[in-house]
Amino acid sequence: MENTNIEKKAKIVSFINMKGGVAKTTLCKELGVNIAGLNPESEPKKILFIDLDPQSNLTQSLFEVYDVIKEDDQESLEGVTKRLKELPSINNLFNNKAITEPPSKDSLILNLSDNIDIIPGSLNSVFYGTANNGDNEQALHNFIKHQKLRKSYDFIFIDCPPTYSLYTISAILASDYYSIPVKPEAYSALGIDLLEEVIAKIKQSYSDTFEIKPLSNIGIIFTKYEKTSSGETKIKNQITTSKHLENIYKFNNYFPFRNKLATVKLGYLISNSTDTNLIDYLTGITKEFIERIDELDEIRNE
Repeated sequence: MENTNIEKKAKIVSFINMKGGVAKTTLCKELGVNIAGLNPESEPKKILFIDLDPQSNLTQSLFEVYDVIKEDDQESLEGVTKRLKELPSINNLFNNKAITEPPSKDSLILNLSDNIDIIPGSLNSVFYGTANNGDNEQALHNFIKHQKLRKSYDFIFIDCPPTYSLYTISAILASDYYSIPVKPEAYSALGIDLLEEVIAKIKQSYSDTFEIKPLSNIGIIFTKYEKTSSGETKIKNQITTSKHLENIYKFNNYFPFRNKLATVKLGYLISNSTDTNLIDYLTGITKEFIERIDELDEIRNE
């Protein structure tokens, strides 16, 4: 039985790649939900998802999983629109009003289940993503700090956009760690290099922040990997053995390519499925992911 007297101190992790189409959102969602306790082999943890990708795919998927938009609301476009406007949203953190009047927890955080909350994304957030200023860039970090969210969760997972923007900076400033989902295909290494340049630029611009709160790369997690493809296997091996990338940890476990993951409904969850093979893959990544964070924590505390 979990000891509820142990104070939580959330690990904040960004899932990020400057290249799209790498199953970043799927990995973020599946890992988070699995860690939250749908996998009976794991000890349940409290998870907060933050959707900073203006495409809002994480939000749409989890809304489907947890039936946030009820059938009555879905009967008309007006009903859906009205319901969405009533819900918490990341927009309440980045709009002009938030600079002078900090948003409440209820205006940002939506409870989905006993162990899962989300700060939902919004398609409207694309309008705020170009409004770079110091207040907005620090907004997420400040919200987590002032609302003492680390004490409420075990993990905070941030789904980032595949672009350099206000949201990217905001996510990295708030994070303790970041992980890089990578599909082994042409230009994969270029995407990794570009991301590392972005991270280095943010670290340099906010050096005082990262002196107090270090940022660590958890590693590369290979996604949508088709083991039977000699081309993908070759690229995966090149990335794994590259001297250029030798300082970046590469996960032994990977996320396999599955046609159905691209075609199933938004509400599909591997943890809820009957696909024992996919569940085994997800369990392996989850175990290695937690072990990797524990390892980095030990290094920090030495």
